[in-house]
Amino acid sequence: MKNRINSLWTLFQERRLSRRTFMKSCVALTAILGLPPTMLDTVVKAAETTELPTVIWLHGHECTGCSESFIRSSSPFTSDVILNMISLEYDDTLAAASGAPLEEHLEKIIKEKAGKYILAVEGGVPLDEDGVYCTVGGRTFKESLLEAAKVQQQSLNMALAHLGVVFKRLNQIQQIQYLYLLLYLVSLLSKFLDVLQFQRL
Repeated sequence: MKNRINSLWTLFQERRLSRRTFMKSCVALTAILGLPPTMLDTVVKAAETTELPTVIWLHGHECTGCSESFIRSSSPFTSDVILNMISLEYDDTLAAASGAPLEEHLEKIIKEKAGKYILAVEGGVPLDEDGVYCTVGGRTFKESLLEAAKVQQQSLNMALAHLGVVFKRLNQIQQIQYLYLLLYLVSLLSKFLDVLQFQRL
């Protein structure tokens, strides 16, 4: 039996949305990204085979204001983000589980998805007395953060090295254009998420 891929297509199937709706979404995504129609097959394949981004969300010393703002968002709704757009594998504030099972799941995800997850960190990292004033699951926040970030560091170094190589090949004007392109792609992604939400209404 093949391992299940947590992709956009899998998500559509779980919601019992038709293949036609999926294809229409891929057409919209292709257009929003400014890609030519000839790239549609590539977008469809990516939507079928690429996993939703895995997110590990850690909490340090904070007022939980970021989480409070997040759960009250309406465009997109928090439920859409958590259930349809990302794979939120760990967040001790929003998780249904707690205690040892949740902490074991965190360790499992860090090992299984090494270098392939987004690490979101909310709050400060207390360092006095080796971080003992912020402890979750018997471990200091400092320890948890260092463990999760250590695995990501190698991937980050590789990405920055690649970005540095790209930048070195560009002149100053092209570098600015490249940064604007990255910001533009982020804004297009946001619009695509709104299109998906509209199609579900």
